[in-house]
This record gives sequence, C-alpha cells and structure tokens, in this order.
Amino acid sequence: MEKARLTINVSNNELEDYRKELYNQILNDPDYNELLKQGFSNEEIYKNVTKFLEYLDDLKLSRVIKTYNDCKKFNKFERIILVRNGKIIERSYVPLKPYQDHLDLMSKFVEKDIPEGDEEADYLSLPKELKKQISIKIKNNKWVYLYGNVRSGRSYAAASLINRKYKDLAHTIAYINCPKRFKQLADLYFKDTGYFNEIIKAYSEADFLVFDDFGSEFKNGLIRDSILIPILKNRINNKKVTCFTSDFKIDVVCEMYHFKNETSDQMLIQVIRLLKENTGSEVLTSELSLY
Repeated sequence: MEKARLTINVSNNELEDYRKELYNQILNDPDYNELLKQGFSNEEIYKNVTKFLEYLDDLKLSRVIKTYNDCKKFNKFERIILVRNGKIIERSYVPLKPYQDHLDLMSKFVEKDIPEGDEEADYLSLPKELKKQISIKIKNNKWVYLYGNVRSGRSYAAASLINRKYKDLAHTIAYINCPKRFKQLADLYFKDTGYFNEIIKAYSEADFLVFDDFGSEFKNGLIRDSILIPILKNRINNKKVTCFTSDFKIDVVCEMYHFKNETSDQMLIQVIRLLKENTGSEVLTSELSLY
C-alpha cells in the first residue's frame, strides 16, 4: 500500500510576511538599540531575524540572573552572543558573570568540602554580634573558632567569610571536612608519602583554611602528631588565616587528644598551646539550632 503523503504548501509571501512580523517585534523591542550599538545593521537583523529575536529573549533572561544560585534555579549558565563570520551571523556562548565568578572562586580551592547550599553564603546575613566577633578576631590576627549548637550556622558562617574576604584571585582556599580529610591523610601516611606531604603542604600554605567539623575526626597519635600539629605550626609560621567550626569547645577537643597510655604530655601541650594562643576563645554562633 502506498504511504499517504502530507504536503504543506507555504508560499514565499507567507514566509516573508512572517519574517516582517518578527522584524517588527525587534524594532519595537526596548533592546533594539543595543543591537545597533553592537554594530549590526537593519539589513543584517532582517536577514537573521530569528537569531536576533532569540538573542533578545536570552538577553532578558540573563539579566534576571544575579547569583550562582539563580543560574542553578533557571538551569542557565551561559548567554548567547552574536558574532560575524565573514558575512554570516553566528551564535556563540559565553559564561554568565555569576557563573564565571563561581568558576573563578572554585579554581582557588585546593580542597572544597563546603556543605551543599553554603557555596553562596552571604556574610552580611550573619547576626550582627557574630559578624562583630569574627571581625575582631580577623583584625587582631587571631584564628576564628566557631562553636555552637548543631545546625547553628557554623559552616555557613565560615563559608560566608570566604565569599566576603577571600574571593580575590591571589588567594588560595582550603575548606576541609576534618573526619573525611584526616582519615584520608592517615591512610596516605602509610600508602603514599609523597602525596601525603603534598596535601599537608597545600593545607599549610592555603591563604584561608577552614577546619570544618573539627573535633569529630577519629583521633590517635598519628593524626595529632603528624597531621594536626604540623598544619597548625606551619600556618602560624606563615601567618595564614585559619577558621574552625566545631560541636566542641577548645578545652574538650584538647582533652580528646589526650591519650592515657602516653608516657609524655609534650605533644598534647603543643596542641593546647597552638589552639588557645592563636584563637584566644571560641566565637559562639548560637546555643540554639537555627534550622
């Protein structure tokens, strides 16, 4: 049986009328002058009317996107640009500024364990007293030890400090989850000494380091003496800004690093001195859970 064929006849006049209709939409668009400023002629716009109309629609959506979270919300990370290739107008794509800013920031991380949702943390949204206490620590060249109840915004505050003060491309950042990264380093100590030393060096030299969930890591002499103490000492010597978030006060964490079977307390004394002298005291986020 012969297949049925459907023929749609569209006259050249109808296509031309439709082209004129789209062209008139562009002429009446508030952003029409933007096309002229970019050097496109009316003739080029008319011949490539669908491309220019798509560009204008994309331009309007792009203006709505102000943050990286907006990029994710609209699932839009690039914007259209129109370029000439000889006599042909072609579409090209470039990252939206919020997305490019995000990529630039991420490129600075030597380790990035920031909790999901905290990447765009806003320092200005922190409680006034909390901002004041953090600022005092930074101004006095002290480490920031953020202590508070679970879900009191400690990790958010640490991430917001990165966004507030350390977005400059000259800075490097390490945000480490202590239980995860200390375990990784303890395994590497025996399996790959070269990589172990490379990571210790990266954490030690990062311009800004966050020890997230500090005190919740597994603790033994190796972790204390070959991981924690060397990183802390190196950061002091290099005058690097350091931040801790913890469920535990400093005294409690120090007590956790006291191992009863040891014949000497010298390494424990180092931990106590390094933490207490360089933090001064804890900064309380909240005694209540905020979410």
